[in-house]
Order: sequence, then structure tokens, then C-alpha cells
Amino acid sequence: MTQSEIKKAASLAHLKYRKKLGLFLVEGIHPVTELLKSGWQAESLIVSAEAEKDTQVAAIISQAMARRMIVHRVTRKIFEHIAATESPQGVMAVTRIPARDLPQVASKPRILIADQIADPGNLGTIIRSAQAFGFGGIISSVGSTDIYNPKVVRATQGALFHIALAGHVTAEEIISTFKPSHKFYALVPKGGEVPLSLRLPSRFALIVGAEATGISPELAAVSDVRLTIPMPGGAESLNAAVSAAIAMYEFSRK
Repeated sequence: MTQSEIKKAASLAHLKYRKKLGLFLVEGIHPVTELLKSGWQAESLIVSAEAEKDTQVAAIISQAMARRMIVHRVTRKIFEHIAATESPQGVMAVTRIPARDLPQVASKPRILIADQIADPGNLGTIIRSAQAFGFGGIISSVGSTDIYNPKVVRATQGALFHIALAGHVTAEEIISTFKPSHKFYALVPKGGEVPLSLRLPSRFALIVGAEATGISPELAAVSDVRLTIPMPGGAESLNAAVSAAIAMYEFSRK
């Protein structure tokens, strides 16, 4: 691996270079395994010499070579320089960011809209939960953290590669693309209907805002139903990822 290639891979920790190069990093055994199961375009694999002895990593290398990916074997020091994680598992993939495809997301009957979710761990967990509970598409609004932030990618644990995604979408785009075909349900801290009592339409979008700021006024104004998760313990609010997971679980049962 040349110095130029090392510098390029390490730069993908930063949004500026992800946008410029159209690439992002996928780190860890399970996320890379899920990536290779998907149709996403992985350009190269980077493996530390120590990790190559691991049977799971060896299997990943075999899959990558079968897909004619470039496999870079590097020292542990170089690997840790590139990696964004504190305790890397010794394998990562440089992956192409797909083109944003709003019509593809709109074709899914169950969509989650992450509105101004700035915390990467929360957004990644929301994406992971959405895939687990049968939501086919995720939209993240302007004001949310980048979907391809290393912390987001890591938190999804590979769910990212099995769901339709579109990031950095304006409220106007969301309304014009999804409101004609999907009923909008907005999660709010107080005063909404209880999710248990709902009868869902065939196509809908669940909107989740940040715990501190809630849903943007533009999306709140066009929401058809407001939902509140009952909290008998008396807490004022729930973490955005927790709220989203509870609501999606309830929706998945209907």
C-alpha cells in the first residue's frame, strides 16, 4: 500500500474527503462481512498482518479476492493510523458511496425519517433498528450527521447495506417526495396518541427528531398523526434511538 493510498484511506474519517472522493470506510469483521453479502461496491480491503491469521478475516479475504477486490496487507501500526476505532479488528473496506436515490426510498412502504439526528451513535442505532423491524427505507434530513460517518457505519453493524438510504435531504424534498404517497407519523414527547392503539395504512413514514430539539416545524406541520410513547416511570423524554426502536417495534406488530 503506497503512502498516497494510506493517506487517502485515512482521510475518509473526515466528511470533506468522503464527499470529495465519494468513498467511506467500513470497519470490523461483521460490518465487512455484511458489506460483501450486499450489492454495494467495495473497492479494496485493508487487513493487518496479525488479523490475517483469524479464520473469519481469512474468509473475508477469500470473498474479497473472489470479487476481484484489491487486498492491501499492512502493518498493525499503519492499520491503526487509518482506522477510526480505538480497538480495530484488523479488517476494513474502502467502499463507494452510492448515488442518492429518493425514488428508491419512496418505493418502500415503511420509511423512517431521522430529522436532525446529530449524534452518530443514535443515527447508526436507528438504521440498525429500522432494518431489524422491517422498515425498508431511511431518510436523514439536513442537520443530521453524515450517514457514512465511521461511528454511524459502525453502529449499524452492517444493517446499512440492507436498507434503502438517502441522506442530507431537505424538509421540502421530504414533503414533496413522500407526503403524496405516505401517511406521516411524528414522535413527540407529550400529547400524542399511544402507538398501541394505531391502525396503520399500507404506506407510512415515521418521523423521529433529536431528544433536545424534536421534529422540525416544517415536518411537524405536515404530520398526519402525532405519537407519544407512554412513560409511567415519569421520565421527561427518551433518547432518540430508544424512542425510534420502541415505535418501530410497535409498528412491526401491526
